[in-house]
Amino acid sequence: MPGFVDPHVHLIFGGLSLSQINLRGASSRQEVAARVAAAAAAAADGAWLLGGGWSEADWGGGLPDASWLDEAVTVDKDLATGRPTGMLREHAMVAMRGIIPSPSLQERKAALAAAARYLLSRGVTAVGDMGWGVFGAAEETWTDLEEVYDAAAAAGELPIRVSSYVPLRSWQRAAQRLAANGSHHASGRCINCQDAFSQPVP
Repeated sequence: MPGFVDPHVHLIFGGLSLSQINLRGASSRQEVAARVAAAAAAAADGAWLLGGGWSEADWGGGLPDASWLDEAVTVDKDLATGRPTGMLREHAMVAMRGIIPSPSLQERKAALAAAARYLLSRGVTAVGDMGWGVFGAAEETWTDLEEVYDAAAAAGELPIRVSSYVPLRSWQRAAQRLAANGSHHASGRCINCQDAFSQPVP
């Protein structure tokens, strides 16, 4: 069956985002606050509220700031006042990795299933997975490959083809895996790994 190929996705990260607060299309500060409040009301005690997808163009311009939310994450600062805006960009997200709880194996498996359903619903049948990019580390890329993709392929539960890209600095590990397993999983659904990795914007 014909399908589209997306050569650059963050599959697990994207799948996790499908269960987070979706701010896409929020047309005002009040709507942003309402969506966050609704998610907070439904969340378990102590759960982290994560989300995104907003565009300032949807509410006429102007970036959101920490005053839009009850609690602020103070990374970016307003250049004029020095006041934290509560916004995280690019590498600033790395500072949060040790604070935000990592998703469990079950959550990552569910994220893969959700992402695959979403992609197939839009005619995408094959992807190049770049791991967590700026939001993760080399080991997370490998654990997703070995614990999530391999397991799904072995169980016949990988409905899309995945080419998993691992960081270039782990080329020896990639070479060992390729020598032991070949370039494809027996199911044909998972290309074991490629020894390349795109670098995030500094």
